[in-house]
Amino acid sequence: INAEYGQVKLEDLPDALTPEKPATVEDPVAAVNRESHLQSELELERVRYDESAAALIRNQEELRKRELKIGTLEKENEHMKKKIADLEEELRRFQQVSSDNQRLRDENAALIRVIGKLSRNPL
Repeated sequence: INAEYGQVKLEDLPDALTPEKPATVEDPVAAVNRESHLQSELELERVRYDESAAALIRNQEELRKRELKIGTLEKENEHMKKKIADLEEELRRFQQVSSDNQRLRDENAALIRVIGKLSRNPL
């Protein structure tokens, strides 16, 4: 913009304000090459899409298998926890029986001693 004279030059205008340039005629060979190039890019994108879709399907199948495996392992884990609890209860009962058995042995030994003393010293 020439502020001194208040004149506006064409190159100073924003693109939206500049008059449109006449459309150029594209070379037919260049147009075919461009279309061929775009077709190649489109095909490449389709291949990439197909590969991505296949990978997604494989990943979903793998995820499904892992979820099934997790479910199986969770059931097995619950079964093992129950078995551990049952074995711990059985161990407590065994320890109680063992303790009772030792107490009865001690009482039996004491009774044998008493009987032995009584049989040596008649009343």
